[in-house]
Amino acid sequence: MKDRFPVSVIIERRSYPDKAWMVDSWSAIGVLPVETQATSVSCSSIYQSEDSEQFLYEGYCIELFQDDAESYYANLTGRNPGVFVIC
Repeated sequence: MKDRFPVSVIIERRSYPDKAWMVDSWSAIGVLPVETQATSVSCSSIYQSEDSEQFLYEGYCIELFQDDAESYYANLTGRNPGVFVIC
């Protein structure tokens, strides 16, 4: 059994202008539930500062599998719960 839940994902780009040897880093910093899944993937900038920018990606979904329920429980009740995001 597989269940899908529509979500939007917040991705953050951090730059390091004072460290020429470092490249930008990208991280998923939030996953937000939405009522209905968008018909296509879209991206919009939602925050910008001198060294970072955040983007809202819409049109994604989380897929859950019944066989993995124990792993989901362990993840959500652990010290550092997380979501693996593939864009």
